[in-house]
Amino acid sequence: MHSRIVPLGLDPVYLPRLEKLDPVWERIREESAKEFVPDGALIAMDCVSGRKLADIISNLNEGVAEYTGVRVGLPTAAERTAYALRDLEFFVQAPTFVRSFAYATGPAWGLLLDQANPAWRDQLAAAMKNGNPRSLDQMLQTALRLPEPAADTVKAREADYDTTLRPRELARDQAKQAHLAQLKARLVDGPVLRLPLAGHHASYQFNPQTLEAFGSTGVVYPTMKLSADWGALSVEQGALLDKAMSVAAVTAAGASVDHLQGPGWRLSLNQGWVVAPGERAGDFVVRQEGAKP
Repeated sequence: MHSRIVPLGLDPVYLPRLEKLDPVWERIREESAKEFVPDGALIAMDCVSGRKLADIISNLNEGVAEYTGVRVGLPTAAERTAYALRDLEFFVQAPTFVRSFAYATGPAWGLLLDQANPAWRDQLAAAMKNGNPRSLDQMLQTALRLPEPAADTVKAREADYDTTLRPRELARDQAKQAHLAQLKARLVDGPVLRLPLAGHHASYQFNPQTLEAFGSTGVVYPTMKLSADWGALSVEQGALLDKAMSVAAVTAAGASVDHLQGPGWRLSLNQGWVVAPGERAGDFVVRQEGAKP
């Protein structure tokens, strides 16, 4: 199932235009569906490095969708440019780029490509069909015939980074590590309630700007609404989803499983589903009534 992605803050009066997208975007969407890993299992690529196919596909899947909303939903070039600039300014201040990096850069790359190479959308659709897509920044570099950055300019930027940005990044990283330790204590080491997702028709609502990568364990969703065959879960203080998107976990510390709620979450179960003790002491799991542990 593909959800329509609408740029944040887009005037609703323009939304009907999104229903009449250029056929090339439909081809891009169809080809992406064949090749892409599931949306929820992807984490946006690192800002500077990383050109693995899955990284490029992730950026295209999210960046092209965001660009499409801007391109089709805003009527003038001036409005599109202003929106893309606001997007970039806003995301620079975002606490995380996990699964959201391309939402910031997609409109800017796409609008620049519209000017540098008007045929880029057809080329992208063909490249996806052939299984060898290129990232938007690579396409723009080719279109403008830009050389690789000169070594001396790279060194100058490195020096500026070391004296201005690096101290702030180190402080930010220390705060991040402390925060991750707290999440690990709540969602990994401590008692948790686990909810099965794989094979249970799970669907999700979440803010991609707030997700937090959690190493090999998965991704933390600070807030989300999750529904599946077993019912619905509303999360306000963090849920951990493994990388396979097969299980969700919320803290069970201080939870009232009889009343189906805990710190920062509330659960409603469909008939035939129950909360049962989990494998570890203090853990719980949602399963069908009568099913074996």
